[in-house]
Amino acid sequence: MSLRILPLAFFILVLGALLPFPADARQDKDLNNPKKWPVVLKGEHYQLWASAPEKEAEEILHFMELVFATYTQLLDLPRPPVQKMVIVLYKDRAEYLAGGAPGISAAYYNGSRLVGYCGDKAVFCYFAHEGFHQFTDWGLKAIHKAPPWFCEGMADCIGNHVIRDGKFYVCPKDGPIAQGRIRTIQAAISRKEQLPLAKLFELDQAAFMGQASLLYPEAWSFCHFLMAYPDYDDPKAQIPHGKYWKVLQRYILAISKSGVKPAKALEAALVDEKGRALDLEVLEKEWQSYVLAFPLGSKPSTDKK
Repeated sequence: MSLRILPLAFFILVLGALLPFPADARQDKDLNNPKKWPVVLKGEHYQLWASAPEKEAEEILHFMELVFATYTQLLDLPRPPVQKMVIVLYKDRAEYLAGGAPGISAAYYNGSRLVGYCGDKAVFCYFAHEGFHQFTDWGLKAIHKAPPWFCEGMADCIGNHVIRDGKFYVCPKDGPIAQGRIRTIQAAISRKEQLPLAKLFELDQAAFMGQASLLYPEAWSFCHFLMAYPDYDDPKAQIPHGKYWKVLQRYILAISKSGVKPAKALEAALVDEKGRALDLEVLEKEWQSYVLAFPLGSKPSTDKK
């Protein structure tokens, strides 16, 4: 996403780029017609239709194939989506907006297509985030009932990535989304204005979006915490396996089952190795301390490498 598009700070750009696609927005009819696109590429798991130059389209397709492997590993899917998912890549922002995209977005998932445009390197963060919603929609139908703290927080953790030696690593502490979000949630905790975790867990999409400027950073920070705590990242692991990694694993397993309600999935996840319920107050204090000590960079990086 071009950092010149909106005149606000990077964390506002991060928020704006990842808002859900409004159902009543006018969409380009050619999102459903591959014959209208001059560049059509096929990868192992994706088709990519583009008006962008073929070289840039190939770069996005290669990137998303790397991300696909991470989605599969993170969610521990025995049977990932079989049908190729579609990515639509516009050549520039003007064409993207003319196609009916939300004006504050850099990429979106419309329930079928993952749509974006060529721009600065930060666009890769947005494709990875929105691609998580596409992947779960196609490969894990039951997860549609998962609350937004999980769906948006996990999508942010994947969007906040780095590529090293051709491999995709999630949760780098100096990633662009991390550095774009952390100051907001640090300030909220310092002023005691964060939403208690018990309330965060209960919010539906509408309530979450009503406080989006706070809750996107809070959801990201909590999911990052579950993966990486007590460290802030693990440069040797593509997916960090911190102290609460198994809590996240149990939650994913439970929420992915048809008929299991979110509250029951959370109850099944928030236990120790002996099956005893975790003390939520203790967990919340650990998360808050973790957030307040999170290392700050000089500015968010927008380089995907």
